[in-house]
Amino acid sequence: MNYVKSGKENFAKTRISKFSKRGQFKIMQMSFMIVAIFIFFVMVALGYIIYESRDLKNTAMDFQREKAISSLNVITNMPELRCGSSESAYEELCLDEDKVVVMMNLSGNYSIKWPVAFVKVREIYPGTLSYVVYDSGQKEIESYSSFIALCKRERDNNFGFKCGLGKLEVGMKRLA
Repeated sequence: MNYVKSGKENFAKTRISKFSKRGQFKIMQMSFMIVAIFIFFVMVALGYIIYESRDLKNTAMDFQREKAISSLNVITNMPELRCGSSESAYEELCLDEDKVVVMMNLSGNYSIKWPVAFVKVREIYPGTLSYVVYDSGQKEIESYSSFIALCKRERDNNFGFKCGLGKLEVGMKRLA
């Protein structure tokens, strides 16, 4: 039997198909907006992570600088290198040159765990001597230094120290 559709049924079908196409378009538009918002938040999160990682690197560099400065203070107060045996004010930033030479010769046998890559002592005035107390052989090193009194025990009338100007340098591995 041949069934012929009436005009009313045909109108309902076209109306339903028109609404379903419009609905599909709205769903597709909403899904693209959700994807766009998701990509936006991912980009914001990546920017935040990059900013924080830079801040973390700066913090690590500050910590390393403070560690180097602290190492300078610790080395100048080591009894193995310090002038005299007491902790008086005139001996605070003073290294005994004779002790530095002995430490330089013993550095391979000395069982201290140095927190730095190298320790160097340079005489600036009156001479130009240089002593490498410790060197780990590391590459890409950043150097920190402090001026010190570099004294040597002299035999004269009262076994005093003859002091000159020196420079204590420590090296820390450079952060990438």
